[in-house]
Amino acid sequence: MGHVLPLSHDMYGCRVIQKALDVGEHNQKIVIAKELKHKVLKCVRDQFASHVIQKCVECLPPKHIQFIFRSFCGRAKALSIHPYGSRVIQRVIEFANKLSADPFGNYVVQHLLEHGGQTQRSMIVRKFDRRVLSMCYHNVGKMRFARPSRTVDREPSHSVP
Repeated sequence: MGHVLPLSHDMYGCRVIQKALDVGEHNQKIVIAKELKHKVLKCVRDQFASHVIQKCVECLPPKHIQFIFRSFCGRAKALSIHPYGSRVIQRVIEFANKLSADPFGNYVVQHLLEHGGQTQRSMIVRKFDRRVLSMCYHNVGKMRFARPSRTVDREPSHSVP
């Protein structure tokens, strides 16, 4: 190992890393992801490395990629309007079900509901629309909707008088 970051930034190298995340042993996947730990934002903003971050979100349990989610804190909106960052945020939202069931990953979902733009909030709500009631009875699930619902209630109405 030790070459994950430079390979991730290369047009062909990023495909090698993605394939390793697809087919590698669980421990190997964790080692690969951890090599990107201090460069997540640089990777998210890169045309090729952003695909590697997306693959990490797809292939690893939330507890092993908390450093990715932490790097998004306070930056969700800015990343959502970035050409490559927006795809990573979309991938996180696509895997919101996996994240929301995780005691730590649910904080990412909460953060996006609370601080994300209307598009991100709508995507998350659509992901959960059929399960909201049952999730409210789940210990982790109910926290997902407690704080964000207060935020959504405060939004100004856009109705025409």
